Amino acid sequence: MKKIIEWKTNSNPKFSERRILIPATSVKGAISHRTAFHYNKEEKIYADNLPEDKSINDFVGNHNKAVQKLFGYTLKGNNKQESERGNTIFSDVFLEVKNEPKILNHVAIDRFTGGAIDGALFDEKVIDQKDKIKLEILVDNNVFNDKPRGDKIQKAFESALMDICKGMLPLGGGVMRGHGVFTGNLIKNNKEIFSYGK
Repeated sequence: MKKIIEWKTNSNPKFSERRILIPATSVKGAISHRTAFHYNKEEKIYADNLPEDKSINDFVGNHNKAVQKLFGYTLKGNNKQESERGNTIFSDVFLEVKNEPKILNHVAIDRFTGGAIDGALFDEKVIDQKDKIKLEILVDNNVFNDKPRGDKIQKAFESALMDICKGMLPLGGGVMRGHGVFTGNLIKNNKEIFSYGK
């Protein structure tokens, strides 16, 4: 939870009450990885049929063509650096806190003894509230118009977003306890193109 600066007409800016923050960078990273997965599927690149001189690392992260076009990249090698900015902008999401946060206490476990590690008690704040979250993503359409890969990049990106709507791409911490699983709809150019869980 973070405080944000509120700008209101005819008044001085001030810090707000604490808000729930869903950082754009976290969401962007998860969607980037899932977009690479779907793009490789479109290109029929699988772990068991890679070209002879290639490894899986040549098709993920900064080396994936869809990730390069949508999210940007930096590659270093042979005493030179190659880079390009991304063509996608994500918005941070701030939600009002409606319920008091609960504190979950954790103890770090020593993997050798199976017991607690001295001084390794930590906690996290969790909030249980069901809100509609609107995540705005702006993409430069030139990425999708770029031939010959544009159609596959668009399909891979939209498939990654649909995975969030279906609950197949959990975001945030504690996903193994059911946290960070969403259902929703995907709106493109003010038109709903996919809906799940209504």
